[in-house]
Amino acid sequence: MIGFHIKGRQKVYDGGVRATILLGNCIRCTAQNNYLEDTGSIGVTFGGSALEKNNYSDQGLIWHNVASGVAAANFAAVNSENLLLIENYVRRPGHHDPRFGGGVCGFDLETNTAADHSKNINVYNNLFDYEGAGLESAGNAICLQDPYEGPNHGKVTAANNVAIGGRSDLVHRYMSNGIFLVGLKKCEIVNNYVFRTGQNALQAYSLDGCLIQDNLFESTGGGGNSTMMLTNVTNSIFRRNNFISRPGVTINTQAGTVDKCGRGNVYEDNRGNAVMKTGDAKCQ
Repeated sequence: MIGFHIKGRQKVYDGGVRATILLGNCIRCTAQNNYLEDTGSIGVTFGGSALEKNNYSDQGLIWHNVASGVAAANFAAVNSENLLLIENYVRRPGHHDPRFGGGVCGFDLETNTAADHSKNINVYNNLFDYEGAGLESAGNAICLQDPYEGPNHGKVTAANNVAIGGRSDLVHRYMSNGIFLVGLKKCEIVNNYVFRTGQNALQAYSLDGCLIQDNLFESTGGGGNSTMMLTNVTNSIFRRNNFISRPGVTINTQAGTVDKCGRGNVYEDNRGNAVMKTGDAKCQ
């Protein structure tokens, strides 16, 4: 699907059930050079049901699209292998007239059953811009969620992406988290830039064997939220990540990492970062 301008007129939110462009279990399909404007649900989705004949989308491409005012996940994968999300622009997420949704995630990898596929999901060189979002603190830039194990699940990479929670607005925090991770094994989160968040630049649960490296987190955290919040993360490497605060930003920020119930994690040459490890009986 190439070169469409789709302008929404729906005034009711369906909770992100439908998608404006739904490519399902499509093989070698592309969504590129499309402009989605003020639509009421998910923007572009790859993947359908995996429960019949083990179907899944394969070799998909989401490239050079603009999503503006999209209510739910702007781009999504629910059952896919070998998917490329490259050079897309997400702006002012969430429906504005009337206000609902919030953008939820600029890109959302969300497997729903163990039968779903999630191999070789690659998120590169995208801009997620929450300035002027429909609602405050109602969305994350990149959501990569795959809590299942087995042969259908594999490597997920997010590299060279930019996530901006605001520019000229000195008060509001439109983007909740920059990067939200759940259940990934051997993922790579490399060379991403996150600026201004309501909560964490990176929030992660139950990762194993991942590499988080060369990321720049600027003016993130705050209000009791650290820049990186890790829960049950194991055997992962955090290397050369830079934690800075921009002069003149009036919102409260909080550089640092909270590592809760982590095991076997390695921290190397992270700048401006203090790691606080916490544990309790629930970690056992």
